[in-house]
Amino acid sequence: MNSALRPMSTSELLDRTFHLYRTHFAVFAGIGALLPALYLMMELAFLRFGYVAGSANPMPTANDVAMTMLYVSCAVLIFVFGYSLVSGAVFHAVSRLHLGQQVTIVESYKEVFTRFPTVLRLIITVFIRAIIGPLCVAFLTLVGVLMSLRAVIGSMSRTAAFAGVLVAVLGTFLLAGIWTLYICIKYSMSVTACLAEKLPARDALNRSRFLTQQARLRIFLIFLLMGIIGLALNYALTAPSLVYAFMHDGKLTVPWAIWEYLGGFAASVLAGPISTIAIVLVYYDQRIRKEAFDLQFMMESLNHHPQEQTAMSAT
Repeated sequence: MNSALRPMSTSELLDRTFHLYRTHFAVFAGIGALLPALYLMMELAFLRFGYVAGSANPMPTANDVAMTMLYVSCAVLIFVFGYSLVSGAVFHAVSRLHLGQQVTIVESYKEVFTRFPTVLRLIITVFIRAIIGPLCVAFLTLVGVLMSLRAVIGSMSRTAAFAGVLVAVLGTFLLAGIWTLYICIKYSMSVTACLAEKLPARDALNRSRFLTQQARLRIFLIFLLMGIIGLALNYALTAPSLVYAFMHDGKLTVPWAIWEYLGGFAASVLAGPISTIAIVLVYYDQRIRKEAFDLQFMMESLNHHPQEQTAMSAT
C-alpha cells in the first residue's frame, strides 16, 4: 500500500506538500503558469492603451474610472476561467503523484477538460457566494447604517460623526471579509471532490462541506501560511518597482510597470500551486480519517493485480 496514504498531522501534511512541489517542480510550475500568463497578457494589453494597473492617480478622470472597471471585469473573468483549469489540473497531478503514479502537464489539462463545464460552474458558484454576495450585503448594510447615522448626525460633533462612519465602514467590510474566508474554506475541496469522485456541482459542494468539517482550522492555517509565502515572494520580486512608486507618489512609468508585472507573474508561478497541493492532500487525509480511503485504495489495488496476472498467464 502507498505509504503516503495514512492520517497525517498538519506538519506532516505541509512536509508532504513541499516534498511533492520540490520533487515535481517542473510539472506544477508548468501547470500553474497558465493563470499568471493570462493575467500578464491582460496587464500588458492595458499598458499598451496607457493604463498602468496599480499606479496612483490623485485626480482620476472619467476615462481612468472606465478603464479601471474594465480592468477589474477582465481580471474577474480571467480568474474564473483560468482558476477552473489550473485548480483541476493541479488536482489531477497531485492525485497521481500522491498515489505513486506518474503524470505530465498535458495529461493533467486533458483530464480537467473532460469535466470543465462542471468545474467552471463550481468556481462561479463559490465565487458568487464568497465575494459577490457578501459585497452586496455589505453595501446594503452600510447604506442602512449611514442612513441611520444621518438621522442623528445633527446632534453629534463632526469628530464623533466621522468616527461613527469609519466604524460602520470597517465593521461592515470586516464581517464581509470573514464570511468570504469562511466560504472559501468551506468549499475548498469542491473541485477536488468533483474530479476525484465524478460528482455534479451541487453534490461536490455538499461533499466539500462534509469533508472540511473538523478540518477548517487546519485549512485556515494552510491558507494563512501560503498567503504569507505568496505575499513575501511577490514583494521580494517586485521590490524595485514598489520603491520607485513610493518615491514618485505612487506613479509607475512603463518600464517599472513591466518590472512589477513580470515580478508578479514569477511569484504567482512559484507560489500559486502550493496551496492547491496542500488542499488536495487534506482532501485525501480527511477521506482516510472519515472513510478509510487507504483501505479502499488497497482493496482496489489487490483486485487489479489478479486480473493483470491472469492476462499475463493467458499470453
